[in-house]
Amino acid sequence: LQTGITGDITPSYSILTREDIARMHRMNPQMRLIFLMRNPIERAWSHYRFSEMRGGSLVLNDLDEFKTFVDSPRQELRSNYLRTIDLYLEFFDSSQLLLGFYDAITDQPEALLSEILKHIGAKDTAEHRNVLEINNKSREVDIPESYRKYLESKYYNDLKELANRYGGYASRWLSFSEKKQAEQADGANRLPPVAHP
Repeated sequence: LQTGITGDITPSYSILTREDIARMHRMNPQMRLIFLMRNPIERAWSHYRFSEMRGGSLVLNDLDEFKTFVDSPRQELRSNYLRTIDLYLEFFDSSQLLLGFYDAITDQPEALLSEILKHIGAKDTAEHRNVLEINNKSREVDIPESYRKYLESKYYNDLKELANRYGGYASRWLSFSEKKQAEQADGANRLPPVAHP
């Protein structure tokens, strides 16, 4: 008899209800869970850009349309990490939930993969080492300033709580957001109006 490790992956696990998670726990109370968090500002912008790959149009000059997308339940629940984590921890022990950071995929992919493999009880061998392949990449588009301001305002309190709970990359997200807001407030991001010799 050969045994192995099997799993499933989708951002949609972030939108499950308490009843859904309770059912998951009843089906497999010993399962190991992995939750990778991305800066919610970047995640929302990526989600918006990804909709273009599914036949949507990428509107860059309509803040109201952008707000409608960002505030929709399908997007909002996926970015509400605190809700997601707290719900899963109602049913699963904290030792079963590995909280990782999306940023580590590019900063330290080998270390992140090792942590994931250790968490699920898999051997850390070279066959798992295709860590640089990119899948489902959206078109790179700079976020309009009005969109960024809206997202920074929307997620500021979440960023503070994430930084308080988990530090690390979450603290970096908060620091970057506060820096951007300070630049906008004092005009530090403006170009000089004249050129001096």
